[in-house]
Amino acid sequence: MEGEVRVVGTPFQKGNPGKQPGTRNKITRTVKEVFLQVFLDEEQNHQHNLLAFKRKYPRDFYALASKLIPTEVAGSVNIDVNWTEDKTYELKNGEIVD
Repeated sequence: MEGEVRVVGTPFQKGNPGKQPGTRNKITRTVKEVFLQVFLDEEQNHQHNLLAFKRKYPRDFYALASKLIPTEVAGSVNIDVNWTEDKTYELKNGEIVD
């Protein structure tokens, strides 16, 4: 229909920004929690723990492990370097001589 604005879902009230960036979906969070709990329960069983999986399927283990490594690391390093050297070098025929 011309001139009508169709709203999908429930619009936010003024002043409500919605979810914060990075907020996980409730279902995704629940699935991850359940998966982690099953993993921790199975880790106690020595026939089904992660070490047994690694030994039996090393290629699959490292493929999964590589996906869990962060691809980006943020940080900063501050370092002060004080270096003094009292040695004199001499240049003869294009080579440094002590």
